[in-house]
Amino acid sequence: MEGDFAVEKEVKKHVTRILCALCAVVLWLYVTYTEDPEMQTWIRNVPITYAGEAELSTQGITFISREQPETVNVKIAGRKSALRRLSAEDVKATVQYSAIGDAGKYELPVQITLPESGLRVSKISVQTVPCQTDVLATVEKTVVITSSGAEPLGIRNFVASPSVVEVTGPKGLLERLKAGVFVDLAGGDAAETYTVSLFDVNGERFLGDNVKIENDTVVISATRAMPIEIEAANVPENVEIREVTYTPETVDVRGELAALVSAEPVRGAYSVWLDFSASPAKSGAVRLVYPEGVEVLGPAYASAEMFFE
Repeated sequence: MEGDFAVEKEVKKHVTRILCALCAVVLWLYVTYTEDPEMQTWIRNVPITYAGEAELSTQGITFISREQPETVNVKIAGRKSALRRLSAEDVKATVQYSAIGDAGKYELPVQITLPESGLRVSKISVQTVPCQTDVLATVEKTVVITSSGAEPLGIRNFVASPSVVEVTGPKGLLERLKAGVFVDLAGGDAAETYTVSLFDVNGERFLGDNVKIENDTVVISATRAMPIEIEAANVPENVEIREVTYTPETVDVRGELAALVSAEPVRGAYSVWLDFSASPAKSGAVRLVYPEGVEVLGPAYASAEMFFE
């Protein structure tokens, strides 16, 4: 009998302990889910940090296009007590460019870091950020010159110095661009130097900031058909010059564009000293005086004929 009583007593003791433990669990659950329930809250305008761009440059990778939203809204789930302790500064949003390994299109995830392990992200307004990359390349581009107003001035055969420029940027993009200078001479003026620009296949000027031209300033030279002006000299008082003709009427010179546009005409003077009574006309060779600062491509003399009375 005493043995049975001892067993019964021991059983009651264990049952009591189990009941106490169950009561403690129930109480904890009640307090947890009643006094500190699971909740969700929005943390808005969390700044997004973009990391790893410098590493891409060292790998020779550059961006063709990319979106960079400045902020993101994050919905966070967790206990009420933990959410009360949470501030906007505790939530970190990061996009890692280090996930990019080669040229191509990417959707990079926006990574959210929370200050406590009991918290979790249930929703995010921006999940991924798209971008497209390409291999960074440096190529030489021949400078193409187009002009307006050059023909009336007799200017042609434009040449840029230097004639090529180095352009650095995305390889695929560089293949679709050309380097050029537009020279506007319609107003009769020319600049000392010109800046090289990039143009796409449609002739539109490229204004992207991911392409760089090294030493983009050039000097433009050209050939110009300069007009000749010949006048009679040492004409006796009793002789009246009716007409002076000469060939050629223009001669070619070459030089920097600014010097060509502002240059004076090529001049010559036909000195009359022969006997005018013999014939109503005189002809001869006239030495031409070219303006300074140009390369002479034409003849040194013009053939002139003078008609007088």
